[in-house]
Amino acid sequence: MKRGIILFTILFISLCQNSRIFSQNKQKLEGRAIWAVPANAGKTEKSVKEFVLKCKKANINIIVMLVKNTGGRIFWHSKKFHEAIDPNWKDFDMLKYLVDEAHKYGIRVHAWFCDFPEGKDSPAYKNYPEWAMLNPEGKTTTSEFLANGRPYYMVWMCPARRPGYTDQWLIPMIEEVTRLYNIDGIHHDYVRYPGDVAPNDYCFCDYCLENMLSYNHLHYESMPDLFIKLNEVLPKKEANWWSDNTAKPKNWNKMTRKEKADFFRKGSYIKNGLKDMNYFFFEYRSDAIKRFIRESWEAVHKIRPDIEVSAAVFKNPQVSGRFIGQRWRDFAPWINIMMPMSYRSHFQGDFETFLKLLEEYSRYEVKWAKGLTHLYLGITAHYIYKEEYEPLNNIYNLLNKAKNKTYEKNWNKNIQRSYQQIKKNLSNSAPSLEVKISSLVKKISEKDLTSVIPLLNEIDTLRKNPPPGFYPGEKLKKAIEAVRRGGVEGVVIFAASHIENKKLWSTLEEAFSEPSRPPDKALPIQTLQIEKISNDEKRIDKLEKMVYFFQITSIILAVLFLATIFISIKSFKRLKNVRK
Repeated sequence: MKRGIILFTILFISLCQNSRIFSQNKQKLEGRAIWAVPANAGKTEKSVKEFVLKCKKANINIIVMLVKNTGGRIFWHSKKFHEAIDPNWKDFDMLKYLVDEAHKYGIRVHAWFCDFPEGKDSPAYKNYPEWAMLNPEGKTTTSEFLANGRPYYMVWMCPARRPGYTDQWLIPMIEEVTRLYNIDGIHHDYVRYPGDVAPNDYCFCDYCLENMLSYNHLHYESMPDLFIKLNEVLPKKEANWWSDNTAKPKNWNKMTRKEKADFFRKGSYIKNGLKDMNYFFFEYRSDAIKRFIRESWEAVHKIRPDIEVSAAVFKNPQVSGRFIGQRWRDFAPWINIMMPMSYRSHFQGDFETFLKLLEEYSRYEVKWAKGLTHLYLGITAHYIYKEEYEPLNNIYNLLNKAKNKTYEKNWNKNIQRSYQQIKKNLSNSAPSLEVKISSLVKKISEKDLTSVIPLLNEIDTLRKNPPPGFYPGEKLKKAIEAVRRGGVEGVVIFAASHIENKKLWSTLEEAFSEPSRPPDKALPIQTLQIEKISNDEKRIDKLEKMVYFFQITSIILAVLFLATIFISIKSFKRLKNVRK
């Protein structure tokens, strides 16, 4: 009898454990990641714990933490690149505490590198200016301008040059982080050329001008004076491309940098033929980025064979290959998770139009990544609120000009018009503040200049510390749902700073209300299909139902078994008493 009770107890415990395992497997197959900067984690152990706890409550799987910014400053306690450490982070090893704390909750950490940009005052550029990209005029990217005449602040470094920035600075940095910290992955960002400011102008440094000739084998290096004419056998000139003509201009050594650059941008492979030399230029750039991805992967895997690699990329690999050298489908063998940045700022139209375009683009990105790499789609918690922040910023800018006695035409009416666009959200989220600001706006509309400074202060506070609900969480949830309908494996949010500022942590908790299993850990790439994920979830559902049925049946049988034993004992005692 005792043996039977013991066996039943073991069986019952085993069933409970299996139930927990199946419950874990039942979790939604969805990756959830978030980009974060050191300020989000803070400079104390307590602040790191608080940040990680927020991520855990939102069921985040991966924290992508910035360790090298676009100014060339780094955020780890480097032994080789001490000069590059951000001075504000020399006294606290944030990355170490973050990794340790995140791992307690099963959250992975990827070290986020802004790969090729540096700053004008960064150690890499100051010590090695020859590593910088140059345009046809021989100038760096800081000679460029953005919208409204704003100067471009980043110095982009040449990815192709060897020896140079890539193999002497960037890859050694990535290797060091991999050795010093128990991170789960390396994350590449700005892994491209500066096509967002000058897509056709970089790089024409001395190295690239000569290397493009040899890389594409546009002349014979062993016979530099040999110039072979096109052998025109076939009637269509360009059909004779195979006849091994020399594409390098005869006067190459006398040409200026700009003339050489124009040859690659506007010249012809076949003299007087189609102006197609830019094909070799764009392919050269894409291959240079691809080479870096491969070399950095090989470097870190020599140190840690299990380490993951992810990358933030632009949404269309074909288009970005043309404009920024980021043909990201080519990265696939060396990237575990691709994270295309499908930000609203990369689309046109109103919010509802954006949702439709986002869903369609998500489907295409699934197709492009299918069978090559895992896909987490990036959406931003900032640009989706265009209808909220643009009027707010407009009011702020107009008031700043008025403060300096620079008045635009109808500036007070424009303030009133912009305020009407945000008034409803403000009234719903902070009624008393809405009344106060409305009163000041009314005075502005009546050209009461004494209200400029008070209103400017209120608007500035509203920008920096908006009340919960001013940025409606529904918009973020709708964007996430659009991505899900597109069939992607996961979502990556840009960024923790926007989630914090816009008071959206509770929204993330709602959007990611149930824990999930990251698909990149649950399924291999070669079997990765939307249908496979769906079938896997259906199979788990069936198995779970079978387990529940087996549990209920076992419990009923166990109760009957115990009841039988109890009755038998009572009967035995009664019989014993009768015999007495």
